Amino acid sequence: MNLKFITFISTMLLLCQQGFAGNLSHGLGGFTDYLIINDAKAEKEGVGDDAFGLGIAYTLILKEHYFLTIGLGGIFFDDKDEFKQVVKEERIFRSDRFSTESSDVIGGSASVELGLRAALNQSKKIFAAGSVGYRYIGAEREISNCIDCDDETVDIDGGLFLKPSLNYMFSDIVQGSVGYQFFPNSDVEGAIMIAVDVFLK
Repeated sequence: MNLKFITFISTMLLLCQQGFAGNLSHGLGGFTDYLIINDAKAEKEGVGDDAFGLGIAYTLILKEHYFLTIGLGGIFFDDKDEFKQVVKEERIFRSDRFSTESSDVIGGSASVELGLRAALNQSKKIFAAGSVGYRYIGAEREISNCIDCDDETVDIDGGLFLKPSLNYMFSDIVQGSVGYQFFPNSDVEGAIMIAVDVFLK
C-alpha cells in the first residue's frame, strides 16, 4: 500500500512538471499543527485528547490557483497509559548500567491534498484556499532508543479531510498560512495548522 501511494504521487509530480512547466511553481516548507483527538478513542488508546505535530511539505502550484501538497511529519501524543521497563545499557570498557525508563507515544503521518485558491486583493498577497485530502497516521507506545523493549500499537486513524486556509505572501517567494483540517469520519476530529513555504519558479 505504501509503495503504491509513493508511486502514484511520484507519477503525478512527474506529469505536472512535464506538462505544465511554464505555469508551475513549487515550494518546500515546514508546518506545525495541533490535533484534536476524539475523547472516547483517546481514552481507549490511553493517550491525551490532543497531540502536537511537526513536519515538512512540498507544494506544486499551477497557474496560481490549483495546488497539490504532500506532507510528512511526526506526531507527539500525551501518554496516559505509560509503562516502565528496566533497560540495560551495554558499555564496552565498564560494567553494564541498568535504568528504569518510561514509554512515550510517538507517531508519524503522511498526507496528500488537492485544492484551489483565490486572491482576495489586487496585489495578490492574501489568498483564500480550500482543499480535500487524505492523511495517514500511525503511532506506537515504546521506549525511545531501546531495541528489545516492549512496544504497543496505538490505533489512532487519520483519513479523509477538508481544509479551508488563509495564505499570506510575505514576499514573492515566502508564504505563510493558517488552516484547519476537518476530518468527517476519523479518530482525529480536527487539526489547526500553521505553515511557512518558500517557492521557486
